[in-house]
Amino acid sequence: MLGALTPRTTVAVLDQISSPTARIIAGPRLLAALRERGVRTVVDGAHAPGMLARPLAGEPDFWFGNLHKWGYAPPGSAVLAVAAPYRAEVSAPVPSWEDAHGFPRAVEYRATVDYTALLAAPEGLDLLASLGAAKVRRHNAELVAYGTELLAGLPGLTPMPYDPELAMRSLRLPDRLARTQDEAAALREEIAARLGCRVLVWGWPTGGGLRLCGQIYNRAEEYERLAAGLKGLLDGR
Repeated sequence: MLGALTPRTTVAVLDQISSPTARIIAGPRLLAALRERGVRTVVDGAHAPGMLARPLAGEPDFWFGNLHKWGYAPPGSAVLAVAAPYRAEVSAPVPSWEDAHGFPRAVEYRATVDYTALLAAPEGLDLLASLGAAKVRRHNAELVAYGTELLAGLPGLTPMPYDPELAMRSLRLPDRLARTQDEAAALREEIAARLGCRVLVWGWPTGGGLRLCGQIYNRAEEYERLAAGLKGLLDGR
């Protein structure tokens, strides 16, 4: 990525964790290298809260992350973190009663917006803390590793490089499958309907991939059911 920078590059917009391929992209080393080159960093940390021990590692200039994915909060709750030098530049898209106070109050309070998800978010984060965040992360990572090992034993499924701390892993599908987003969506829904399992299937011209996740409500036998059923499903395609 650094080789693609030019003297005109002033901002880099990065995924912290790639959703399809389950890889850490905006890690501390890359963020530090961009900072040394005078490039501001905007990091989409949608999967980071609750799954990474240090979501803000590397000190991005702008960072936002969802709380409903791994923080047990309702959809619509998220966090925006802005480095001190840039906070004065952040304004609310719609001015409201707190506009004169600047960031963060001007962004957080937006007149008639529904605050329900944000008000409930602390309960989700408290649940994670009460379960033991480190214990949950370890459980989820071990569970998805088990599921990946099962699927890797199926003909045509190839594990992709992974970050062991994540509760997400991806495998490449046979090259005849999920070559478009429509094909990927159709396969995803067929897996859900026939096997009772929800996985992400992503499309790619040379054959797409399948992503697994692990969470506290998952059980090993669910991955075993997926592996057993997926073999027959793929054999028939």
